[in-house]
Amino acid sequence: EPPPVDGPLRLLYLNRLERRKGVVELVSAVRSLPEAELALTLVGRDTRTGPDGGSMRAHVERLAADDQRIEFVDQVPHSEVARLIAGHHAVVVPTRWETFSYVVREALACNRPVVATPAGGIVDVVRPGESGWLARSSSPDDLAAALREAVDSRAAIAEMVAEGRPRKVFEE
Repeated sequence: EPPPVDGPLRLLYLNRLERRKGVVELVSAVRSLPEAELALTLVGRDTRTGPDGGSMRAHVERLAADDQRIEFVDQVPHSEVARLIAGHHAVVVPTRWETFSYVVREALACNRPVVATPAGGIVDVVRPGESGWLARSSSPDDLAAALREAVDSRAAIAEMVAEGRPRKVFEE
């Protein structure tokens, strides 16, 4: 299924709202791109990894500062994951540490490119021009640069999906 053709570039974060998953860096990166035509959907359950062991969702909502481009959605059943991915142009995996990401695997299986940080096995499957974009590091600045590249490459995303390139990387 092709990604949406109109509106902003729709990005999906699909994971726990947890410090090591890079959600703070992701929201900071999006906020640093106020002119970017993008919409970020954050889907996942809250954790107690925010400041002083508090709610990460509450912390990230404060960082989002009512940015209308950022939407928070509670955790969804696994049966809804493919539908969620299909409704977005790309999946963002800003993790600080990972052996291998199931979210990356799900995105590629659904033929969606991934914008990710270079962690663990992610570097083997997120390939520029084929299956997405890799940030130089997990810093907000490097993640913002990768997001900017994705936003500026909307036609390339449509081409990647039409040719099934993310799915082909998954099948390898």
